[in-house]
Amino acid sequence: FLQHRATDPYADDADDADDADDADSPIIVKAVESRGSLISVIMPIYQPKLAWLRTAVASVQKQTYRDWQLLIVLDGDPSSEVLTYLEPLAAADSRIQCLFNQRGGISSTLNRGLSVCAGAYTTFVDQDDILEPTALSHVAAAIAHDEPDILYTGEDYVDERGNAHLPSVNPA
Repeated sequence: FLQHRATDPYADDADDADDADDADSPIIVKAVESRGSLISVIMPIYQPKLAWLRTAVASVQKQTYRDWQLLIVLDGDPSSEVLTYLEPLAAADSRIQCLFNQRGGISSTLNRGLSVCAGAYTTFVDQDDILEPTALSHVAAAIAHDEPDILYTGEDYVDERGNAHLPSVNPA
């Protein structure tokens, strides 16, 4: 992963890619100024494993592209520990909103998120997904360059130890 890691299209200096060459060095994430469209990220939540949810939300918060909106849509009544985690997040960052939805399944939950998203573009992220730190930067660069109707992105499956094992790379 570190060897083939994408560089940030909005980064001011190309040295960040060189930092990734040493597997023992930490990955440095630099925030860049907003240079494009607001991207709404809808995350449907149903009985999440809290550790995975924390990782998924943190991966959105660590995006180098800062012009995003995270809509966490709860499908049914969440546990008290999930609420205890989510409430301070929304209070601390105006880009994060928690939306409550009666238990209705994934379609109902996604539609609830779509009904309030403000972004020119929308993406869906599961409660156990991890976004690479420059993922939204690449999406924003593609939007700025081509103004597409739809974008497809690659993905990889990561096991509980953090090992990637099933990459799916979509064409440019």
